[in-house]
Formats: sequence, structure tokens, C-alpha cells
Amino acid sequence: KTREGSRNVWNCASDMVSLCGEVEPGDGRVDACLRRKRAFLTSMCAGMREKADPPPPECRTDTANLCVREGEDKELHLMCLRKNRNKLSARCWDEVSRLQSDGWEPLPKQLRNFGVDSWCAQGLLSVCRDVAPGYGALRRCAETNAKLLHQRCGLTSPDDAEPIADACQADAQRLCRSVAR
Repeated sequence: KTREGSRNVWNCASDMVSLCGEVEPGDGRVDACLRRKRAFLTSMCAGMREKADPPPPECRTDTANLCVREGEDKELHLMCLRKNRNKLSARCWDEVSRLQSDGWEPLPKQLRNFGVDSWCAQGLLSVCRDVAPGYGALRRCAETNAKLLHQRCGLTSPDDAEPIADACQADAQRLCRSVAR
């Protein structure tokens, strides 16, 4: 668990947008807003949890059929199952609806490093303030505005990944000869 007062963009983005979207991040204002609205927070933000619930075992078949595009990411599987709730088996939906990861959406894990009153949070709210979180809408907004968020959050832009890989290729070959591919 993260210590009290250390809410971050990753575990509180849905709540930041839906409950405190009108608040300008900085000087503890978003954290204060989230504290005032504690009764309405998702469990991920209220408990400042470090990871979401895994998809229930009862959903293996539904996950295999409906969530192929999400790969092996269990957090994306849970969001996929919620998004496809009308197509799920009754048993799977019963289990998904019991989970504590309610209304939370997985965003890039690097956002764990940024508090709810950071420049990064300000960037997220500037582009996604009017998005109704849930079922992947906030994640889509973040992905659509990835370049701005990467600049605001000081992360390497996805467009920069290839030149970095090219620049490091000689070192990778020299240092990783013994690593099997």
C-alpha cells in the first residue's frame, strides 16, 4: 500500500476525472477534493491499492473469446470483461460484479510515479476532463493524447522508442550476447 496522502494518477485517474475534474491540480487541491469525496471513491483510489483484482477463474472462457486483443495483461482483461458485460456468461458477470476494482481503468503503469496534484495530473485533466470514465473511455483518451501526456509527465514518447533502440543496438549486442531470444 502507498502511504496516506500519496494518491497517484495511476490508481486515482478515474476518480480525479469523475469527482474532481473541475479542480485545478496543484498545492494539494485534488488530494483534498478526493478526501472530501472519500465515500464515492473507487476502491483502487480509496485504498490506494497497488494492483487490480485479477479476472475471476469463472471467466476464463469469456476472456479467451472476448479479450484476445488485450494480450496477457490481466488488468486489461478485467476492463475488457466489464466492457463486454452484455456478452458474458451469467456466472462470469456475477463474479466480475463482486470485485473491488470497481470503475477503475488501467492506465500506463509509469503514472504511479505522479501524484494527483502533479503536472502530469494537470495534463491528464486538461485533455480528459470531460470523459466519463469506465469501460475503457479514460484509457482511450489517454492513448489518444499520449504525446501530450508523455511531454507533461516527462516520459519517453512512444515515437522516440525506435531511435533509442537504434542508438543502443551496439551495446545490446555486446552486453547481451549470451541471452537467448
